[in-house]
Amino acid sequence: MAIADARGVPIAIGLASGPCHEAPLVEATLGRRFVRDRLIRLIGDKAYDSNKLDAALRKRGIDMIAPNHSTRKQNQDGRKLRRYKRRWLIERVFAWLMRSRRLVTRYEHKAKNFLAFLDSDDVWPAGSLACRLAVLDADPEADGVFGSVQEFRDGGDDLLPQGGGVAGALLLRRAKYEAVGRFDQELKVGEFIDWMARAQDAGLKFRSVPDVVLRRRLHGANTGLVQRDARVEYTRVLRAALERRRHQS
Repeated sequence: MAIADARGVPIAIGLASGPCHEAPLVEATLGRRFVRDRLIRLIGDKAYDSNKLDAALRKRGIDMIAPNHSTRKQNQDGRKLRRYKRRWLIERVFAWLMRSRRLVTRYEHKAKNFLAFLDSDDVWPAGSLACRLAVLDADPEADGVFGSVQEFRDGGDDLLPQGGGVAGALLLRRAKYEAVGRFDQELKVGEFIDWMARAQDAGLKFRSVPDVVLRRRLHGANTGLVQRDARVEYTRVLRAALERRRHQS
């Protein structure tokens, strides 16, 4: 709940759970005012049309102006209700507050705020994204989450799960990815190693879960096999990382 002055400047803000009715929150929010100036009147919608609230505010010397609720008899002075047309000021306050993403309800759960990678021949098991998203939801300081990787061959046995230091095992906050920058498209191999080195230099924090979040298919066309001649680019990635850290120090 928020209270604004006649210019639309917030003078009090109160926090409460979603199911709470507005009227009982008014007095608590008044107690959290940023200013000491005495209030003369409050303007609200039909939810604030309450005998109990009117009486409580009257003791404070405050006049509550609100349209009549359908469950109550007409008791509001029509001349005072002319001020109700200025209620749009508080709606503007909330529109301004909603520009702050941390305040928007469930904004951080939108899919566009996260980024994950999957090769066309690999598979995410059921619950892969959910278990990683739960970590990001519980830990606001985490920038990305890795899980375990299980390699397999078509028609063959699954191999034992191992640490997931590959792109397909990572779920990342999109803003952090954009802050680090995109993968280096000039690299034939090692582009994710290069990106991780830049991410660590930028101070990104990663967490991990033991769950298998990626099933990686092994076949004759895997990049590590067909691009053997390009492995020299790993040296280029390592040299670039050392150069960055040398400049930082």
